[in-house]
Amino acid sequence: MRKSFNKNGGITLIALVITIIVLLILAGVTIVSITGNNGLLERAQRARDETDKYNVIEQAKIDIFGLALENLDDSITKAQLKGVLDKYFKGVPSLEDLSSDEILNTELTTKDAYGNDKVKINEIYTGVIK
Repeated sequence: MRKSFNKNGGITLIALVITIIVLLILAGVTIVSITGNNGLLERAQRARDETDKYNVIEQAKIDIFGLALENLDDSITKAQLKGVLDKYFKGVPSLEDLSSDEILNTELTTKDAYGNDKVKINEIYTGVIK
């Protein structure tokens, strides 16, 4: 007499539930890694903000060094420095009454178009100011 075994090759309900649970856990971990406090989106935003800040600093440096080269002595006047700073920063004070050290330690805020970042002038220029 032959015994016949019923061999079903289908997925059992338990295997299906376990698979769904594993997929939900993986989806949850992925969502948290993308949107969490230190997630991918947050880190990308911080990187973009830092890039904007340093782009403003570099552009201001280029403008200042261009003026210093025109002066032929690698220095700039307070009026020239203020002119460059006014292009990129808001609320630039009058530099005429300040010493070179006071000018270099002055903190400015970039204009809205550049992200409202705080930058000290000594991050932009450390040369001679006439």
